[in-house]
Order: sequence, then structure tokens, then C-alpha cells
Amino acid sequence: MFENNLIFKIADGCDSDPKVRIAKTAIGEFARFSLDGARIRQIAKNSDTNIAAINYHFGGKEGLYNTVIGDLSEYFEHEVSPYYSEGEAIERVLSAKDAKKLIKKFVLECIERFGREGIVKYLCLIMSREEVSPSKAFCSIYYSIYERPVNFLAKMLSIASGGRLKRDMSVVFAQSLWSSVRAYSAKSSAVMRLHNWRELGKKEMEILSRSLDKVIEKALR
Repeated sequence: MFENNLIFKIADGCDSDPKVRIAKTAIGEFARFSLDGARIRQIAKNSDTNIAAINYHFGGKEGLYNTVIGDLSEYFEHEVSPYYSEGEAIERVLSAKDAKKLIKKFVLECIERFGREGIVKYLCLIMSREEVSPSKAFCSIYYSIYERPVNFLAKMLSIASGGRLKRDMSVVFAQSLWSSVRAYSAKSSAVMRLHNWRELGKKEMEILSRSLDKVIEKALR
């Protein structure tokens, strides 16, 4: 199903394929410098290929960017789909207790897992740039990395509150939670400095877990 997705190939360590090496290098370049700021010569050099190969496989820098964004979005959707499936089961029975557990599980596991996986960390950074200065690829990344997870959290929050949280309020709180996921998983300099943390290890995750319990309880009152 995902045989042509370059991000799955990167995750599998298929570095012998020049097309995969180009995409792997490009992700970091686009995350750090944006589409406009990324240099195609640097991508070619760091991927041990050449500009001709980039043009051949992707049709240039913009084509490379669009491919990377599309494949990243598909990869992200696949990685979080088990949570969405679990949420659909909870929606059918309207279990407030299970919805609350899933919210915490989703937030903490996304922070921990995506913090480890450079691929998704770069996706969060690219999305932040797209929010400020949208490119033609914005729509494809917006649904996967923003709209769907926020709507998922909003639904779970509504169920967890027993229906007391209405749509607007649940969306506002869901956006806050999802923004936190992106900031902590990307190990934002501002977040790490605010906490005076050097890393996001077991101790720090325990602090986040306890704090999240209190924040969710307060929101659901």
C-alpha cells in the first residue's frame, strides 16, 4: 500500500536508493530553511547525488517539496490511525472514562514517539512554517497534521465531559493540546528553556503526565 512512499523507505533505512537519500536530506533542509530558503545544491551534496538526479526524480525543488510533504502526511496519518480507530469505538459507546484515557494516551505517546523520530519532528517544523507562509502544499499537510488530530481531540474532550463541553470550547482546548504536542515533540527551544530542561526523558515525561492530568480535569469541570 505504501510501496512508493519515500518516508516509509527512510524509516526502513533504504539509503542505497538515491531518491530516498534525496528525500531524507530534503526533509531536514526544508524544515530548517523553508521551501524558499532551502538550497538544491546543498540537498544534492548532502544526499551524495546531483542536481540532475533531483530534477529527474522530482522535477526540481518545488516538486521535491510537494513529494516530501505528501509522503510525510501519509506517513503521519498511518502512524496515528490506531488512535483514531480507538476513538471511533469510544464514540459508539460514549464512554467518558475511556475518552479521557485516550486523550492522555494520545498526547503523551505522540510527544514521546515523535520526539524520538526525527521524521515527524521535521514534519511539525515544516507545518509551523506553512502556517506562517503557506505554499501550494499547505492543504495536503493541513488536514493530516492539524485539522484531523484537533477534531479527534475535540470529539474525545466532548465525550469525556459528558457533553458539557460544546463544539467551540472543545476545539479551543483541543488546539491547545495539539500545539503542546507539536512544541514538546519538536523540543522547542522556548519550551525547553521555560522548563529549564536539557532533554525530554523519563523524568520530564512523568512531569508532563501529572500536569496533563490536572489540566484535563480542570478543563472537564
